[in-house]
Amino acid sequence: MADNTCSITAVPQSPRDVMIIPSATAKDTHDIYQANRKFGKNQWAKYSPTERVTVDIAPTDTLESAIRAAAPLARLAPNANNETYPRRIILFVGHGGAAGERAQEVTSFDTVPEPGGFSTHKQKITKDTLQLGLDIDSGQVEVKDPDSPTPSFRSKGSPAWITDPAKTADLRKLQMLKRISAILNCYRVAQFIVLSCAAGSDPTLGPALSKVLNTRVGLYKQLVALGGLTYTTPGLPTWSGEQIWLAPLSCKTPQDVEKYRPPFNPDHSPKDPHSLYDYPEPEVFAPAF
Repeated sequence: MADNTCSITAVPQSPRDVMIIPSATAKDTHDIYQANRKFGKNQWAKYSPTERVTVDIAPTDTLESAIRAAAPLARLAPNANNETYPRRIILFVGHGGAAGERAQEVTSFDTVPEPGGFSTHKQKITKDTLQLGLDIDSGQVEVKDPDSPTPSFRSKGSPAWITDPAKTADLRKLQMLKRISAILNCYRVAQFIVLSCAAGSDPTLGPALSKVLNTRVGLYKQLVALGGLTYTTPGLPTWSGEQIWLAPLSCKTPQDVEKYRPPFNPDHSPKDPHSLYDYPEPEVFAPAF
């Protein structure tokens, strides 16, 4: 490809799972982005540095730029021991359509750590974005000048082309997802996981995303909770970090979510991979054509 999407020789490191995390410049009201960053960089990646690595994504970046950085590291290729394992890219940037203000949102997930409330975010991917892609593939929707700065579309048989930038924004997101699909497939990345709340709670989003990306996709039906944890073991430095767990969508308050936090005994080893050094396993959707 002209943009050297598959230039594997340029990346000599052994393949690893890659977590895309908010950059140090990403800020929000509740410091969710920096909690994500702390978990990904200081806990998840450090637990197994030869098998895991993080890639930063800033509010001014795009998901495509982060995937271009992550995919060569997660490529399917022999590692330093000449062993080959399928690798994952995990997107951990914050929000998904789930609770609170998000209860009125179409099921969706963030692609970059945008400032402000989730309902105002512009770069999130919604099920409507993906449905438009499926309608285009099935011929129900026609597209004109898809690669131009001002693409348009219309339902099959309709005389009027839709040119409103607010509505054609989904076309531009689809173009980005198609380019991301090419990158993931070039490097034979095994799975793309969206580590955010409830994106998998809508039965249509997972299958649609996996089809658009032509890649196995991991999503969550539950709330993905992250909470601080501090403990001290006599004779050792105080440990402070983040704990990750799943809670039902029925939870309405932080106190409800807290009830589902995994128990932790400070007398035991802090390396509990289920909540301190690893993310919960998602539900996986495979492409179907």
